[in-house]
Amino acid sequence: MQRCSIIVAVVAFLTVGAPAVAAAQTTGGIAGKVVDQTGGVLPGATVTLTGPAMQGPQTATTDAVGMFRFRNVPPGQGYKIAVKLGGFRAATLENQQVFLGQEGSVTITLATAGVTEDVTVTAGSSALTGWVVTLALPSGVTLSQAWNATVTGSGSALTARNAAWNGSVAAGARTTFGFIASTPTGTGSPTLTCAAG
Repeated sequence: MQRCSIIVAVVAFLTVGAPAVAAAQTTGGIAGKVVDQTGGVLPGATVTLTGPAMQGPQTATTDAVGMFRFRNVPPGQGYKIAVKLGGFRAATLENQQVFLGQEGSVTITLATAGVTEDVTVTAGSSALTGWVVTLALPSGVTLSQAWNATVTGSGSALTARNAAWNGSVAAGARTTFGFIASTPTGTGSPTLTCAAG
């Protein structure tokens, strides 16, 4: 009788233990966070995962805290994670690796998209001995670089003044300067006002 109970216990163990062996993991995963240059989270970004062991791309959208997750990814190397969000430059992580039974973690930083503007200052019927352009920047827009002008001011009100070599403009002639401004989603381009200086 005792022998019979031991056999039943062994058979029961093998029957219950069998699904665990059959359910062994064959995939891994990648999770991550998408942030801006200040570390702020970016919800709504489109994240696409591609790789040589996949049968097509997988796409996810970052949640309210900037997180995304890809599950059931075949293990291997050469995975690419591409991220896009309006108002930001696209970013790509190349040659990512997925390990069997593990979920890797990445943080992807997106830089704000920039707008390059060339501004032409044209003298009317009289020559200019100097010029000033006022830049009114929309909320959230910042000026990151300027050329052929000296830019002063802070916040949204900036002033561009001629450089030493381009302040004298003959009647009917022109000169140019330019700048790069960051433009987060939903903002417009800077407003310009010109004046002889």
